Parts: sequence; structure tokens; C-alpha cells
Amino acid sequence: MPDRLMYGTADRTTVHEGGTRRRAALAADAEPRSPSPLGAGAGLVPPSVVPGRPAFTLAELLITIGIIGILAALLLPDVYRAYLTARVTQVRSDLRQIDLALHNYWLHFEETYPPTRLYCDTDKRHLHRCLPEELWTRDFLDCPLYDPFNPGETYRYMAVGPGYVNGNPTPISLLVPETFPQPAGPLVREGNPRTSPVKWIAWSVGPDGPPDDFTAVLQFNPADPAGWYPRDPRGIICRYHDGNCGISPE
Repeated sequence: MPDRLMYGTADRTTVHEGGTRRRAALAADAEPRSPSPLGAGAGLVPPSVVPGRPAFTLAELLITIGIIGILAALLLPDVYRAYLTARVTQVRSDLRQIDLALHNYWLHFEETYPPTRLYCDTDKRHLHRCLPEELWTRDFLDCPLYDPFNPGETYRYMAVGPGYVNGNPTPISLLVPETFPQPAGPLVREGNPRTSPVKWIAWSVGPDGPPDDFTAVLQFNPADPAGWYPRDPRGIICRYHDGNCGISPE
């Protein structure tokens, strides 16, 4: 009997102590805690405040920017040359298509080429020497071909023979050097499509883009090889027909 009383007393003591510890733990959890100096995400310390890992200084930042600028200056000329080569290749491909379309037109319409259209009004500058619409309205081309060096406008075109000036029927002639295709020599006005060394010429305005002055556009002579690319790096990229085949100056 005394042993049972002793064991019973020990059990009650153990239960009492366990309850006291649980109440103490609950009370500790209920007490307000002071906020961490690093905020709610105290467990995730930002790299910028990790001891021994300083941020960039202003001098280091300026040096990095300078190095990037030098590398960009070294690479930009190569990037521009690649861009220019791609555009020139596209232009020459388009001019070959125009050559084929004009040849088919010449076969279909009894050895005549589409008319040239000239305008003296600045409001119609985009139509001056424009690619003839007969090429796509009569299905010799699928659609108008636009000059990548002159966005929004077609390639330019002139042909010796019947044409229009300000909408009025007018014979069209070209100024061609006597020594054509060499640029030397005086210019001769060629108005006969059978004897002219240049039957037609189609061109892109070239890498330099269209002239700002419309007077320069009106007076420009596309059949003078002195202004052809690549002889003139700022000249036009052209293709012409000499009565035998379409030629694109390289």
C-alpha cells in the first residue's frame, strides 16, 4: 500500500509539471515580439547587405560604361557594312525581277516598253519617274516593288519613247554619254528607242537616300555612269537594257 501511494504521488507531480511547462510555452508565444531590423524577410538577407560583398563604386561603373562604348564604336562600322550589303543585294534582286517583267511586257506589246511618267509638281514628287503601274496591273509583277532606300516609294524608271509629262503625252529622251557605258565624254540626248544605247533604266536612289531638293530630282540624269553605285558610293543602284540584255553595274 505505501508503494502504491508513493507511485501515485509521483505521477501527479509529473502531470502537474507537464501542464506548467505547456502553459509557460503558450504564454511565451502570446508575448509580442520586436520586429527584425531587416524586415519581414529577415531570413533572406539581400546580397547587398551581406558582410564582405560591397556594391559597385562610381569609378567602376564609369569604367564599365566606357568599355561598352568602345566595343560598340568598334562594332558599329561592321554592323553598318553588313546592313548595307543586305540592302544592296535586295535591290539588285528586285531590279532583276523588274528586268524580267519589262522584257515580258516588251514581248507582249509588240516591242514597246511601259511609258515613263514625269511630274514637275512637288505634290506629285512620289510619282515622278515612278515604276510603271502597267507592270502589276497587267500581272507582269505580282505587286509594286518598293525601294528599301526610299521607304514608301517604288523604284524609279525611265524609257526612251512615248511617255507622259504632267499627264500629257510627250516623247521621252535620255541624256547618255557618247562613250557609254564609260562616263567620260559629253552627254547626248537619245530619243530614238531603236538607236539609243540605253532602252530603259530602273534604279534605286541608293544608300544616300533621295535628294532633299526636288529641283535636283528633276534634273538628275540616271543614264550617266558617273553617278552609279559602286563607282560613286552615294550614287544610284541601277539596271539598264542596252538592246541585248539587262545589265546591273557591279
